[in-house]
Amino acid sequence: MIVWFPDPAGDGYRAVEMSQELVRLELVCRPCTVRQPMLQRFVRARGGGPVGVLPFGVKGVGQTASAFHVRDGVLKWRLVCPHGHDTYVSEPDVAAALDAVERGDAPPRVAL
Repeated sequence: MIVWFPDPAGDGYRAVEMSQELVRLELVCRPCTVRQPMLQRFVRARGGGPVGVLPFGVKGVGQTASAFHVRDGVLKWRLVCPHGHDTYVSEPDVAAALDAVERGDAPPRVAL
């Protein structure tokens, strides 16, 4: 499976073939009350490691990874839904959510 990892310098993504078992977290749009669209799918190898992005498709159209930026050493993704809602999520928040999913303390699909 190909996973995209953000470059810490903010220079884009690098694609990596992953063979390990992955923990997945799907973020969907909370303001959209009906049929919440997928915003982004994040993954990480079981047991820890860097957070990556798993591209997905919407209505047959492949979605690339969301735009991101690094400010003060913290990586943040801008997540935009097809209806114009947008929000930001940081790498530490995604890592904490992936930890919770891996422990079984949180569902793998979260409205944000």
